[in-house]
Order: sequence, then C-alpha cells, then structure tokens
Amino acid sequence: TELCRMIGTAVRRDFDLMARYRYRPGAPVFAPVALLHGDRDSHLTIDHLLDWRLEALIEPERHLLAGDHFYLEDGDNQKWVIDKLLAELKPKY
Repeated sequence: TELCRMIGTAVRRDFDLMARYRYRPGAPVFAPVALLHGDRDSHLTIDHLLDWRLEALIEPERHLLAGDHFYLEDGDNQKWVIDKLLAELKPKY
C-alpha cells in the first residue's frame, strides 16, 4: 500500500543516515541538555548518555523514565516529556 511504501522510504533514509554518520568533535554547546533514559533499556546505558557532558558547557539534566528503549510509547512518559519541554520553553522572567 501507499502507506507502507512511504514508511519504508522513511526507514531506509534513517538507516542510510545512521550508516553514513561520523562523529566530528567540536566546541561544547552553551545550551541546556536533558538526558532521557528508559529504566529497562537494554540498548543504551546511562554511561553512553553521560558522554553528553563532553558536548555541553552546562551539566546535563538526567531523567530516568519507566520503560525500555521505546519509553516514549507510554502515554504517561509522553505527557511528562511534553510538560518538561513546555516548562523549558516558558519565559523565565
């Protein structure tokens, strides 16, 4: 079907991008970084996420969410992330 073709094309592009990506060190960014991690993620460890400390001048916030690598499939986690983003985007004055 048309939907399967569109999804297949997007997935192939994602895999192509991942295959060609090469990390290039640069200057750390001066921006807040939030690290989100599923508490049952078997693909990514918190140590992998902590490497972001080398990329940011501000200490990253760490958040452990209930779930595996796809913790955002959970509605409660989706709401938490959206609420967090909206709070960060709100003017601080």
